[in-house]
Amino acid sequence: DVERSIVLEELRLGKGAQDRMNKVLLPKILGGSRYADRLPIGTAQSIQNFKYGALKRFYKDWYRPNLMAVVVVGDLELADARALIEANFASLNNPETERPRTYPLVPVRTASEAVVVTDKEAANNEVQLLYPVVADPAATTLADVRQQLVQNLFGQALGRRVQELTQQASPPFVAGSSGLVPMVPGYRIFSSSAVLGRQGAQPAMAALVQENERARQFGFGDDELAQGKKALLRTLEQAYAEREKTPSAQHAAEYIRHFLVQESIPGIANELAYARELLPTINTSDLNAFARASIPENAAKLVTYAGIDKADANTPAGPQLLAVVQDAERFKVTTRVEKAMVKSLMGAIPRAGSITAERRDDALGLTELQLSNGVKVILKPTDFKNDEVQMA
Repeated sequence: DVERSIVLEELRLGKGAQDRMNKVLLPKILGGSRYADRLPIGTAQSIQNFKYGALKRFYKDWYRPNLMAVVVVGDLELADARALIEANFASLNNPETERPRTYPLVPVRTASEAVVVTDKEAANNEVQLLYPVVADPAATTLADVRQQLVQNLFGQALGRRVQELTQQASPPFVAGSSGLVPMVPGYRIFSSSAVLGRQGAQPAMAALVQENERARQFGFGDDELAQGKKALLRTLEQAYAEREKTPSAQHAAEYIRHFLVQESIPGIANELAYARELLPTINTSDLNAFARASIPENAAKLVTYAGIDKADANTPAGPQLLAVVQDAERFKVTTRVEKAMVKSLMGAIPRAGSITAERRDDALGLTELQLSNGVKVILKPTDFKNDEVQMA
């Protein structure tokens, strides 16, 4: 009964508007697979009515050494960590007859469909466009690493374009995103989503579809690729500079992903070396071929609307959503006008001032500067990070 109460409480804590809407959305998103039937936690009925013997059988079937891993990261001696692991886990044995561990198959969508769901406690009105699922194999070779870099550059470039749409005088949505995302083990999906503003679903969905089509048909430019390479390399260089101060939780999460989804863990030094070697070999033809493959033409899609249930919400019907998407796909998009990359923060560097006074506070480790333009600057060096400057 104690175990039953704990799981029921976990189930209860997960309830709310999003859970209620997910009960409608997930069977559509994962339709045709076992994932569509229920979430891994189970149903209240199964939790309330299982027999004690079923609990023991479940533990014996799935909590076995060859399906488990122990991850230890921290400032401790290797011998001490190993002794703790052996003391607590060495006595465990695999069952003589092992129950097969399989992952459900997710069928590829063959027909477009729209679903609308509302809830009085929903926080926002949102739309989402889901393309058919594709396989998501683990990266095991340098060629796979290069392809991951291409995917990362593609996500950055498309993400910047979608972000720019929110900066218009009359934006089609408040916030949006497009790109490849992991779905369930073994699968990923191209998805576009937007949080709606006052204009509603029609302009948001049309803008997402047209930006996807623009990327598929015309690809990305040299400046976009160069900007992405620079940002990606800078991220890796910064991670390398901070390698001795990386939080333990970040390392542990990486090891867990390695165990669960076979994500490679070459270490930040090798990741940086791979990027420096491979990024120069990636050109716009690689990026644009990836865009065409990731955003298939005339693919069956799931279009969703999840929003607030109220009288003046102007909630669209499913056929309306599909019609908006189909109209947007027929719209003739044009190539994006390339914007020149900003090379410096200022067109002309102003005449330098001077430091007129300097005072040191040894008790607090501060240096106070008085500048000739009247600004006072307080400097506080720390050793928290190796490659970070904060200004406020």
